[in-house]
Amino acid sequence: MELGKIEKKYKNIQHISKKVQNDKNILTISIMKKSNIINNSVELARNSQYILEFLKEKYNIDGYLKPRKIPFFKGNSKELWIYVTEEKTKLTNPHERYEKLILKSRKKTRVDFITIGEAAFKFCKKNRFNIIKKFEGKETDKIREEVAKFITKVSEVENYKSIKFIINSNKNLHGYFTLFPFENSNINLLYRNSTKQHLENDIKKYQIIPEVNVFIKSLTRIYLFYSICSLMLESNLYNAKVSLVALNKTIKTIDEMMLKLKRKISRVRRELELEELIMLTNKTQEE
Repeated sequence: MELGKIEKKYKNIQHISKKVQNDKNILTISIMKKSNIINNSVELARNSQYILEFLKEKYNIDGYLKPRKIPFFKGNSKELWIYVTEEKTKLTNPHERYEKLILKSRKKTRVDFITIGEAAFKFCKKNRFNIIKKFEGKETDKIREEVAKFITKVSEVENYKSIKFIINSNKNLHGYFTLFPFENSNINLLYRNSTKQHLENDIKKYQIIPEVNVFIKSLTRIYLFYSICSLMLESNLYNAKVSLVALNKTIKTIDEMMLKLKRKISRVRRELELEELIMLTNKTQEE
């Protein structure tokens, strides 16, 4: 191979390397931003939960947020499961272990499903689950808000005995995230910072006017909204981290290719220099 062709190939790969590095930088910044949003959302959700738990004890609330004098919840034996899937590669199915869990757990209780993403919808439809709503899988602020509002609304109407989220996440490898009932909530797995004591001390200073149940409804909606947003972001964040790992592998491969070409260029140049030196020596001897 001529030196010019090797150098051209090196420059082409160098151009690809810069593009991939740029993609990695953009993705890294996106991951950092989403992580911060998740942390803030979980903090707001947990704060709401802490206050509700405090009110549960102070105002003698039965069950999970069911005031004895105020029929806020009617009671329901069904559960609400929200199954979220991201895009998957042709070679692997990252949701397979969760689908096995769904199939196993589904036999033990009555469940309504909300699907987010094409794969989630196809899986639930294939298994003839009761799908009450489906959403597109593209993760945007608008979609998150629509999903959160719908789940909050349907939860108040149907009064499910529990609400569970199934997402792909390395923060909960053994099952699903539970939003309700509160005693089983594990939303804190996303972000473990706690301000419970601080909130309890603050809320003791205030009175709730005019009615406790109105405040409870509002706070419950806040808890659900930020919990749902953080879980949907976590699903997308996990996918982004997988993409980052793939980019790092690509960068490593490109770096190895560039190193080999660089060495080859140096070797060819030395060979050319040696040929020129031999030719010059022969010419000098002839003269």
